[in-house]
Amino acid sequence: MNEPLRVLAICHEDPAWILGGMGMHCRELYRCMSKRDDVEIDFVTNGPGEGVEEFAGFRKHQADKLVCYKPRTADLSSFLFSDLQMSRTLMRMIASGQRWDLVHEHEWTSVQLGRMVRDI
Repeated sequence: MNEPLRVLAICHEDPAWILGGMGMHCRELYRCMSKRDDVEIDFVTNGPGEGVEEFAGFRKHQADKLVCYKPRTADLSSFLFSDLQMSRTLMRMIASGQRWDLVHEHEWTSVQLGRMVRDI
């Protein structure tokens, strides 16, 4: 049997804490993909929790919090803050030897996180 396709998904919105459409879209997309035996998914998100859990068939990594969780605000600074928290989580995952074949950043604000992972 071939090695599974290793997917890293990055989304600001936690699929368990729906605030809009991003988390819901990602939850359903990766729930369906995880039903395949040849796909492994690591989903990095920000939200009120921390740590790793099995969620809807994939591994959900909630970002390490630099400070206590705060809801998003209307300005761009909250996305940048979220990126900082998720980058800390991603660096820990990469330092432990994790690598992925495919990186999907769901929002345009996460493109630098995807580039960082790609270039390592």
